[in-house]
Amino acid sequence: MNNATRVVFNLFCASLATNHGQTSAAQMFTVAPDKAMKIISAIQEGDAFLKQTSLLPVDNQKGRVISVGAQSSVASRTDTSGGTKRAGKSLSAASERSYDCRQVNFDVAIPYADLDLWAHLPEFHKRAMEAVSRVRSTDLLKIGFYGNSDDAATTNSTTYPLLQDVGKGWLQTLIDEKPANYITEIVEASGKIKIGATGDFKNVDQLIGDMLTQIPVEHRTGNEIVIIGSGLLASRDSALLGAITSPTEDVAGKSSMIAGLKHVTPSFFPDNGLWITDPKNLQIYIQNSSIRRRVTDTPESDCVTDWMSKNIDHNIGNLDAIIAIDAAAVEFV
Repeated sequence: MNNATRVVFNLFCASLATNHGQTSAAQMFTVAPDKAMKIISAIQEGDAFLKQTSLLPVDNQKGRVISVGAQSSVASRTDTSGGTKRAGKSLSAASERSYDCRQVNFDVAIPYADLDLWAHLPEFHKRAMEAVSRVRSTDLLKIGFYGNSDDAATTNSTTYPLLQDVGKGWLQTLIDEKPANYITEIVEASGKIKIGATGDFKNVDQLIGDMLTQIPVEHRTGNEIVIIGSGLLASRDSALLGAITSPTEDVAGKSSMIAGLKHVTPSFFPDNGLWITDPKNLQIYIQNSSIRRRVTDTPESDCVTDWMSKNIDHNIGNLDAIIAIDAAAVEFV
């Protein structure tokens, strides 16, 4: 770290400490709830898809899963002439399922070389925090897509580069708690979901249309989207281009919607992955009082380290409102 960067870094640390009511940012401190909300918002803003999901700050480490969005209807009639009273219906329903927030560390090392590049910029603080928030955002997505266990006392990112051992993600929650909504095969004992002229489905659109029918109408919000991997999307777009019969045909219009639904390919989503749900149904619970942070100079590694831990849990609000396939079972024929 050069001298000019050192001045800027020290100012940043002093500002961080003051903002959190601390004498030094180098000592681990618990982030106050109002400041925690700003950190959560910054992390959510770090990724376009994560912004569509539900990051839910909660006071308790454990509690009931909440599904927000009026799963049931509120319209009714009540005959009050006999003394029966009308009662309002809640827009959020507590299920019998539980969340359990576990500590996860999101420690980020920023090399001196990067800091030196940013030091002369007036938005040094913004650049540094955007870089940190971005990697924390994508890590939350990796856990959601690939996490299959939260049993490891010490995780191993070399063995599990997609953070499979950091926590139980959305897909694993679906597999464990609603296996009927996780499609692993079409023909019994085949272990395959075949797409193509001689397959179980002629094309990706047909597969998606079939999946959507398996979400009961009463569990749909009207905001469902197709979450699709780049491999499946490429196959689908290739089929569209191959089916062009007129130079004026609206291929762009057809590719923007699949089976009448908008689609998105999030960062790190499996190439042949395919889910249908309202993205708000994908939840991350964050315990308010659990966010702890400090920032230190780490000269032995030629970097600055932003240490942060928080108790989190990936969960699904309504298991009846999501359906997914086994990406490894997809075969193009």
